[in-house]
Amino acid sequence: MSDDVTISSSNDTVYLFNSLSIENAISSAIILVVSVVGIAANGLSAFLLLRLSTFRNSFGLLASCHAIGNCGVLAAFLLWASPTSIFGIPDVPFWNRANLLIGQASLFFQTNSFHSTVFISINRLVAIAFPSTYSVSMFSFSAFIDLLTLTRLHSVNTKLSQVRRNQSNASSDAARRQKKEVLFFVQSFVNTILYCFMLVCYHIIAPLEWLSSNRFTSFLSTTFIWEISNALGGVILVGFNREIRRRIRHPRDLLNSETTQTKRIIAIQHSTISAQPVYKAASSQITTIL
Repeated sequence: MSDDVTISSSNDTVYLFNSLSIENAISSAIILVVSVVGIAANGLSAFLLLRLSTFRNSFGLLASCHAIGNCGVLAAFLLWASPTSIFGIPDVPFWNRANLLIGQASLFFQTNSFHSTVFISINRLVAIAFPSTYSVSMFSFSAFIDLLTLTRLHSVNTKLSQVRRNQSNASSDAARRQKKEVLFFVQSFVNTILYCFMLVCYHIIAPLEWLSSNRFTSFLSTTFIWEISNALGGVILVGFNREIRRRIRHPRDLLNSETTQTKRIIAIQHSTISAQPVYKAASSQITTIL
């Protein structure tokens, strides 16, 4: 591999700083940094999506598959593209075969990311447009709890207050759930826009003559865009999910599967259960007086 390249004519490929070795070193460093950051963000997000109880649903599973696919693509960049950008690929059958297999593996993981994005979009459509179909089991359970609560009331006043309280909690839970579904939709939409931008850059912008004539700008509009789109997928997951950000700020909670919302619901349930005997006692006292 030659060190320095002198531009002899306007038709020759233009190199950064007129040096092929410097350009290769800078490209390799960019690939290395983006890969490490992307693998860390996507890997941690995939682990927490599978670990946290609030993401144990179809969206959490699809998002974790998307993050794992991004990790696979970035691993190929880190372990293969970065070193070969400096040292090159020996022209021998073994290395050529390895290059082909790693390329196929990266395309497999990229296809997994694309398919996960499509299914996440469908998931968001069903969750927002058809919420009753998306979570039938949760509504059935809530209806059972409401019915059980109504049958255990002992006075008219207690029943009316309990109904008002349940309606308030149900409205609050529904609003919180709707807000979360919309946030997940925005997350999915941003990921989709990112991939669309990558495809436009790769297939439409990169082939333009003023970009393809310069080797480094061609690298930025193809390899870098491809890599950064997968890395930003993990960053988007971290940015849109408060529980993942909280685990990053407090590493000691990484293995804890309970979320703050789950703890809050458990606390409310305990407070409601502990308050029920008070109403029973009050009802019995009124009966005794009468």
